[in-house]
Amino acid sequence: MSISARLADRVAAGTADEQPISAIVLDGVLELLPLDDERRGEYRVTRVFRGRSLDNPALAEVAAATAADIRTQLATAVRNGEECGEVVAGTDADLAATRLAALVDGLADQLYDNPARRVGHRELPAAATTILRECLAATFTGQCHHYRTEKS
Repeated sequence: MSISARLADRVAAGTADEQPISAIVLDGVLELLPLDDERRGEYRVTRVFRGRSLDNPALAEVAAATAADIRTQLATAVRNGEECGEVVAGTDADLAATRLAALVDGLADQLYDNPARRVGHRELPAAATTILRECLAATFTGQCHHYRTEKS
């Protein structure tokens, strides 16, 4: 299954389960990390592609468009979070999305290079999840009211 299909499945499942946007985003960005053999293979291809894009304008354009698409989707999630009460009004969604995308990229590099690395008492994959949760908690500070229903 492709990354895009897995992400779409995660969003659909999170929405069906009435999860807050922050939880759906966390679930989605974890799909971008090389946490198992399939995602390690995908990440290896992505990493090689990005490396080749440094000297190839056509590949650089595709790489830039792909990165921009991820940031756009993350910014949309932040704006949706603002709409439902999870994100404080006036939050710079593009800045929050760029921060999260940069964090995911950095964590992905570290996980690919040394997945067995320890961060304090945690293995790197667990530490990466904690770091992502903390980053999301800095942006998604409120409670989602989207799924609340009025009781008579």
